[in-house]
Amino acid sequence: MPKAPQQARARRPWTVMIYMIADDPAGGALLDQQANRELDQIVHGALSVDRDRLYVAVQLDFRSQPDVWRRVIGEGAWLQPESDAADPETLYGFFEWAQRMCPADRYALILWGHSRGPFGLFTDAPFSSSLSGLFAKPDPWTYVAQTLTLKELRSALRHARECLNQEVDIVAFKDCFMSTLETAYELRDAATYLIGSPDIVPIEGWPYAQMFEQLARQPEAKSAAKALVKELEQYYSVDANRHGRTEVPFTLMDTSKLSEVSEPLRAIATTLTTETARGTAGEPFRKALTTSTKADPALVDVITMCRKIKRHGLKQPAEHLETALATMTLSDDKSVSLFCFPFAKKDQKESIVAHHATRPVYSELAIVKTGWDGVALKAMPHVEPPAPVTYHQDHRDGSSPEYSSSGALLPVLLEQLQRQGVLEDLSRKGLDVLRRVLANLAQEAALGRQFFDGESLKESGFAKESGFVADMLDKESGFAARVLGPAARMQPAHQPRVAMTNAARTRKKRKN
Repeated sequence: MPKAPQQARARRPWTVMIYMIADDPAGGALLDQQANRELDQIVHGALSVDRDRLYVAVQLDFRSQPDVWRRVIGEGAWLQPESDAADPETLYGFFEWAQRMCPADRYALILWGHSRGPFGLFTDAPFSSSLSGLFAKPDPWTYVAQTLTLKELRSALRHARECLNQEVDIVAFKDCFMSTLETAYELRDAATYLIGSPDIVPIEGWPYAQMFEQLARQPEAKSAAKALVKELEQYYSVDANRHGRTEVPFTLMDTSKLSEVSEPLRAIATTLTTETARGTAGEPFRKALTTSTKADPALVDVITMCRKIKRHGLKQPAEHLETALATMTLSDDKSVSLFCFPFAKKDQKESIVAHHATRPVYSELAIVKTGWDGVALKAMPHVEPPAPVTYHQDHRDGSSPEYSSSGALLPVLLEQLQRQGVLEDLSRKGLDVLRRVLANLAQEAALGRQFFDGESLKESGFAKESGFVADMLDKESGFAARVLGPAARMQPAHQPRVAMTNAARTRKKRKN
């Protein structure tokens, strides 16, 4: 006998989807603590606005907790099995769940966590096994399989159109170095408005209550995006919110205007690719690029670069690029960056972004169609294939392996696979398959994901294990009772599905 259909969820003007990743080795326990404090601000902010105008859906991956939290603020919280936050399929699963639980006319996405600028977002903890442990040593290649690259973010957002039946209207990055042309080119046709900073963003605090209030007031995406940037500008005008930084700029980019950028950028890239390679004759162009950086030695401020290269025979394309950027950026701050691996050794060492730079990742970005990769990767050293490897220890202390010309073939192959992220990716996919099998078995045994309220957490002993988790729910329900009255008590929402849908499997196969 077929199951009765679930009651349709009320459609609201906006849904804010917040993807918070504290499960990052660079953050440790401190990032967990900040994520908890920030979640409290999100809860209070969401419950302070008209709930008929706005849903707020959160997925939070703590490093110290073995599960992933999903919450519809004011309605309930669910536990998910631990997953790889840097896998685009995990992000797409969040979109699918958010659409089912929080249907809306428009969608805004906030990404929260560490960033590598043009080289991606987040780093989930690597899979641990006797095989991977032997070869998992610090290496600039290994992060590729553990990071959500811009290409993967684009893939997730484009797949989101299938379940949301529209593009994500606004993507706001609470991540460092995301106001770049690389980001804009990658997410065009996947998101309309991008809000990001060209600089470092303090991890602590955002004006969530004011931002949610602006979305509740603004039914139109463009005006809403402008209002969000205004709130961020006002927030960071207060010294205490900058946490010691001189400024924390944010830029609003309209990806639909990006086509006007392409031709002047292509003309500039063609000239700079040739001129920067001309020994001492190319020094003026290399100097123009080097002295145009602001936030990081590997990120060239595009407007500053245009001013400098006008003096060297590139006046017309530079002026056209300035005009195009003025049209594309809708905020008072017009700061947009481009990646360029530093020419000077000193700058290479000081750069945060250059530390994570790899040719394969950058070469797959959409911006290479303009030819900018010829400039961006000019000074980046080519990585030579490693010599055969003989391991005399397991290198868990982080020391470098000893190389020998008489090493065995198997360690050499494993070394190459590890450098390309293949071992990590296979381990991650294998673990995902195992999780799905267990989830399906659990569902068949009526042990699927359940709604958790404060009492069920206490009864299960989970509150004692997790510490702050039960307290978070108590805060939410208590705040709702005080502000919104009895009607705001947390009620169980419809239970999400555990297993990947057949449609999702088909999309995954098609993507591969």
